Amino acid sequence: MDTFNSLLSLDRVLVCTGEISKEGVLRKLAGVFAGCESVSRSGDIYGDILARERIISTGIGAGIAIPHIHKDYITGVNAAFCVSEVGIDFGSMDMAPVHFVIMILTSGREHERYLRVIARFAHALRGENVRERLLECVGSGEVLGVLNRQESHG
Repeated sequence: MDTFNSLLSLDRVLVCTGEISKEGVLRKLAGVFAGCESVSRSGDIYGDILARERIISTGIGAGIAIPHIHKDYITGVNAAFCVSEVGIDFGSMDMAPVHFVIMILTSGREHERYLRVIARFAHALRGENVRERLLECVGSGEVLGVLNRQESHG
């Protein structure tokens, strides 16, 4: 079973305190996979994610975006998470700024596991109090702590 501890490491959790563009946050999140063993062409991530975003925004509403790709150069399910204090214009369906960006990279063979990972994040972020606590975090360790506490009590 994928847990936040198995999906995320401190270097895959970003806290953005200033303004950042959609492209900027996507570039930063794609960059955390450089040198990742389960991604053979990490240099392709940003372009592939951007191409996916051009089809339709992955901003799903409630301040959450889930940019994702399914590619043959990826093995398993890989995730990165960003908390943006200011909020990002993601062109979301509800037009609200995005404060939580969950980037998920998978192979095409991991569809069920991919859906379970999305459900795990959605479950953790469903409560407004959790989202407020995440926005108060100043570092990656604090973000992981909030997510892990929510997972164990949720």
